[in-house]
Amino acid sequence: MKRHMAILALLVGTLLVISSCKTMSRADLTAEMDAWVGQTKQALVEKWGKPAETVSDLHGGEIVRYYRLAGGYATINPNEKINGRDRHRNVIVQTLYINQDGIIYRAFWRQQ
Repeated sequence: MKRHMAILALLVGTLLVISSCKTMSRADLTAEMDAWVGQTKQALVEKWGKPAETVSDLHGGEIVRYYRLAGGYATINPNEKINGRDRHRNVIVQTLYINQDGIIYRAFWRQQ
């Protein structure tokens, strides 16, 4: 009986992990990015962590980029090599423009 309960607990745990790794639709990604407009950089970093890239927007603000695998939520390093390849396939690039006051004024995504 204990063995059956352990197997059942393992199956339930596995199903919970798999269900939490859902793939986002294009509409979901667009809505997620649109929701960041008007929010602060501080809130963004608290939620997503440090950006993979940060560059100037040439207007006193900055542009930040996050990279993640298209099939889930794992944030990746864009310079990391897998099997000797320089670039990942199916990578979502999330780009956010932040003004000098730390407010996000533009946000979009694209798939590489």
